[in-house]
Amino acid sequence: MAVSIFITAYLVRLRCVVDSQDCWQIFQTYFQERAQKAYHDEEDQELFRVERLTPKQRVLSGFLRKGDYGIASSLVNVSRDQVTYQRSPEEAELFPFYFLFAMPASEDCQGLLLLQRTGNKGVKTLLEKDMRNWISDKNCLLNMAPLIPRDIVHQLLEQGRIAKIRLVRYEIPPDIADAVYQDGYSRRGGRMELVIQANRGGRLGIGEKVSNFLQSFLRGEKQISDFMEIQGFDYQNVKLEIAIGGGRRTVDFVHLDKIRPQYNITDDVTMENGKLVFESIDRVATEMMKDFLKGIGFAEPFE
Repeated sequence: MAVSIFITAYLVRLRCVVDSQDCWQIFQTYFQERAQKAYHDEEDQELFRVERLTPKQRVLSGFLRKGDYGIASSLVNVSRDQVTYQRSPEEAELFPFYFLFAMPASEDCQGLLLLQRTGNKGVKTLLEKDMRNWISDKNCLLNMAPLIPRDIVHQLLEQGRIAKIRLVRYEIPPDIADAVYQDGYSRRGGRMELVIQANRGGRLGIGEKVSNFLQSFLRGEKQISDFMEIQGFDYQNVKLEIAIGGGRRTVDFVHLDKIRPQYNITDDVTMENGKLVFESIDRVATEMMKDFLKGIGFAEPFE
């Protein structure tokens, strides 16, 4: 297969003005409406609709077909090197992207969303924009954030080595600022970092400490400032530089959402005549869903 297929996981939350609203029903209605009528983003000239919507108890899956328009183009038969179709500016070529949404009954207004990416193409931005606007009309607020399973950070720590720790303070302490600035200063006019660095080729042997801390931090049991106590130095962020695979990867505690895990499922799905077989990716995604829900402590929606 020339193009790789990935699955990315997101944690979806709703906050509604009326607590008694049925969040599952809200999401279900949204996908049902998009199966009947496409979303048309006139500003960005994009279009998407839901196809093959498949309900399974508190799970919905199907294809989100997305495309853009506004520019005329030609379709060429690559074997014959001939133009076979002229697309007008009013036409959109819709590409399919699989999705799965699950919301266990035991979790108030929290659900799991799995989205397909094909190469560097995806549908998340357009879906979130439409879903956010649609849900706001129901007096609810939507939050959609990448799901960061603990094993992603653990994998980085196991396969790489921590080469550098940067404790970041987003202001300059007055005593240091007095020595640096001659004509007055603004405490928030700069930042200060305390850097702990291993010798070249070496490692800082705190992998287990980092792993345990991040587990507690992701559960909301610890604050960033609990990571390491440095007398006389308060900090607001921690950045780890991990040497892995000949390069370096930065784990930013404030922006852990940037560690966006993409799971390559290319070898696990089936293509027929250039089309992704729905049953094959639906089977793979359903098993992934069970693992994700278990990893974040959610009950399965089938229970």
